[in-house]
Amino acid sequence: MEKYIVFLSILYFGMKLNSFLTSTICFIRGSLGIPCPSCGITRACKLFLKGDLVGAFHMHPLFFIPIIVGILFLIRKMHILNRYKYHLLILFLVVYVYRMSILFPNETPMIFNHKAILPRIFNMFLNIVRS
Repeated sequence: MEKYIVFLSILYFGMKLNSFLTSTICFIRGSLGIPCPSCGITRACKLFLKGDLVGAFHMHPLFFIPIIVGILFLIRKMHILNRYKYHLLILFLVVYVYRMSILFPNETPMIFNHKAILPRIFNMFLNIVRS
């Protein structure tokens, strides 16, 4: 149990630091600038809990999967997910490619993060080369 608390504490503080440096808690979006396959799920779950099913679906169409995973975790039935983990991975990747092709880079949550680390490094080198 202690290792879970340590892991969650490190994850929390890492997300806080990433948010401070790049204005996002997502490590992928904070590093590369592009949204990750799960981008928008937290906001979608919040919208769902407020009763906005259409808004939740627009924010991320697979928002219900983390809710199901949470329920399975609470009732200690995680072995069910082991059977379908590759199916879920493929489903997330297909939805991600679709969302990136339709929504990126102009529609939330699929917006490019200009404050990400790699784009800032790239721009810094571009400025050096241009000088």
